[in-house]
Amino acid sequence: KALKVLGVNNETDVPLGDRKNMMYMGSSVVYGRGKAVVTATGMDTEMGKIADAIDKTEDNQTPLQIKLNQLSRVLTYLVLGICAAVFAVQIARAGGFEFEAVLDSFMIAVSLAVAAIPEGLAAVVTMVLSIGVTNMSKRNAIIRRLTAVETLGCAQIICSDKTGTLTHGSFNVPAVHPRTISEAQLLDIAALSESSSNHPIAESIIRSHGGHIDTSRIGFIEEIAGQGIKAIIDGKTVLAGNGKLLSDAGVQWHGCSTHVGTTIHIAIDGVYCGHIVISDEVKADSGEAISRLKKMGIAKTVMLTGDADKVGKAVGEQLGFDEVYTELLPTGKAEIVERLLDEKPSDSTFAFVGDGINDAPVLALADVGIAMGALGSDAAIEAADIVLMEDKPSRLPLAISIAKKTIAIAKQNIVFALGIKLIVLALGALGIADMWMAVFADVGVSVLAILNAMRALRQGE
Repeated sequence: KALKVLGVNNETDVPLGDRKNMMYMGSSVVYGRGKAVVTATGMDTEMGKIADAIDKTEDNQTPLQIKLNQLSRVLTYLVLGICAAVFAVQIARAGGFEFEAVLDSFMIAVSLAVAAIPEGLAAVVTMVLSIGVTNMSKRNAIIRRLTAVETLGCAQIICSDKTGTLTHGSFNVPAVHPRTISEAQLLDIAALSESSSNHPIAESIIRSHGGHIDTSRIGFIEEIAGQGIKAIIDGKTVLAGNGKLLSDAGVQWHGCSTHVGTTIHIAIDGVYCGHIVISDEVKADSGEAISRLKKMGIAKTVMLTGDADKVGKAVGEQLGFDEVYTELLPTGKAEIVERLLDEKPSDSTFAFVGDGINDAPVLALADVGIAMGALGSDAAIEAADIVLMEDKPSRLPLAISIAKKTIAIAKQNIVFALGIKLIVLALGALGIADMWMAVFADVGVSVLAILNAMRALRQGE
């Protein structure tokens, strides 16, 4: 994403910035000539940022690591106090400060300190999380923040955008229903209105039009967020958008009863001219992804979309979502997410999946934001904690499964290490454990924890 095509023309060079509709990403010049400008190089490119993000993941401490550091600090002072007490008791038993008695007492106290001071607990957890990050990256899930592994492993509410995340975002026109003008005229007006937009819906209308778009007929175009387009075409005022756009302008309209999809209504000088139905195909693995999430024990699945209520609920029901919220502007999505965050249990986390620039604020707001990186916008990827490089929803339950098992292995290591240290501490206090047992409780336990952590590389296979 470091190269933008600025102009293509098969006859003459296009001056930089002269053509509004020639800003494409990943374009191919089939014939003619083109001009391009490099907007980023090296580490400033998207791949460079991803590589830098991987390098920096270990710089962030997870809540589990922070708690372990606090616990280690307390246990260290406690163990040192116990060692001092054991040393004093051993001296008292010896009945004096003879060299051999002092040396034996000192060795017992040192053995206890070596065995019981938990200096490596946080490091063991960091190692497990790092291995989990490596495993996820091998499966095209890039972790931008190490804390996301633990947060994702505790996720109980999964919220997802629809267009481009659960659907292909590649729209088509299954139906054109003119009312006061012909079908060809309705498509022509709609294509002219949408000619300055690179939104997938606009592109689908332009593709359906199929012919040459004479932009000289356009006098003015204004995009109204969440509603549609207001334009001056052939000297007439054209409205192209959803029902709210027309209702606000006092134009009566009617919906489509024969096709399920996003409906673009067209009005010219306050007269309703008909509508065009736009549909988006659901990705083949979207339903499988939601089903797997529920089998994994995810408590609630939520879908947010700006689509019409009928369209959004049809897709949500098809995929098996627990809750569906429709006709949302970007601010509306943020409000829903804030409410869900307030309602969730304190011991669980909230994950949001999205791909568009409008999803960036919500991705940042969630406990863990997950961006579909293959087609996602730069803003969404930058705001996310995890980037799924494959544009497949089925990668989400796989990433969650790896995160859950990684955290489980980390907790196993903690319990194992603390358990062995406590046992050796008790044996040492009774005079049973020697220095070799203390070394095992320190170094040996770390080696076994490392071997157990290597299991995290096999998760997801």
